[in-house]
Amino acid sequence: MERKQWINIALFASLGFNLFALGFMLGKPPQPPMDRKPHFERILQQVKQLPEDQRAKVKEIIKFYKPLVREGFDDMRAAREDLDSLMRSEDYTREESEMLFATLSESAEYAYENAQMMMMDIADALPPESRALVMPPPRGEEPAK
Repeated sequence: MERKQWINIALFASLGFNLFALGFMLGKPPQPPMDRKPHFERILQQVKQLPEDQRAKVKEIIKFYKPLVREGFDDMRAAREDLDSLMRSEDYTREESEMLFATLSESAEYAYENAQMMMMDIADALPPESRALVMPPPRGEEPAK
């Protein structure tokens, strides 16, 4: 087969693939945008609806845990940046990458553990009807009102 025929076949196949991909994308129902607000912000918005005494308890709990959770996420971000630099570096070593991945995992565990403790402490401090207002809703659902 001549080179020109191969080019025509490749162009035709590329056009077919692009039309298929366009049809696939247009045929999917639109997805609602994800709420990118951090849980702290969403919880604080919902806390405003609580009676003053409950609001004060929740704010104290958040005040205690927020720096701990933030520390974990900051450490995760730093470990990711260090990993990115290492992976692009000519001085890459597997041992160093294993150490950074372990740091990343430990930081994530620390952040999530403190966030979970915060949520449980908030749940312990509130009656059921108030918990329903404050707890983050499942993904895709609106907060309780």
